[in-house]
Amino acid sequence: MSLTVDNILSLILAVLAAWQTVEVIHHGSIFASFRAYMQVINNNFLRKLFSCPFCMSVWAGIFWGVIFLNVNFCVFTKLLGYFGIGLGISRLTNVLNDLTYKFSRLHNDQF
Repeated sequence: MSLTVDNILSLILAVLAAWQTVEVIHHGSIFASFRAYMQVINNNFLRKLFSCPFCMSVWAGIFWGVIFLNVNFCVFTKLLGYFGIGLGISRLTNVLNDLTYKFSRLHNDQF
């Protein structure tokens, strides 16, 4: 695989998508009941996977890396790629919000 601009952008998007996947699964209220269920199942691998952000980040990274490097393989990977782009944009937005929180008009009572 040669290092091209497309590959670099795919890597950046895969990193952001994996990061957001882990954040949403570990902290999102929409997954609260799923996380509770994963704590009581008998499958030790899945229980550890969903309780350890570091463990999940490995698998999320592999998943999104494969998707973004093979996005044109079929319609399904293309659709997953679009979903991953949405996750990447969401993660980048959250990071920028965290970085500008003190200066943001949305969070500053002076404005």
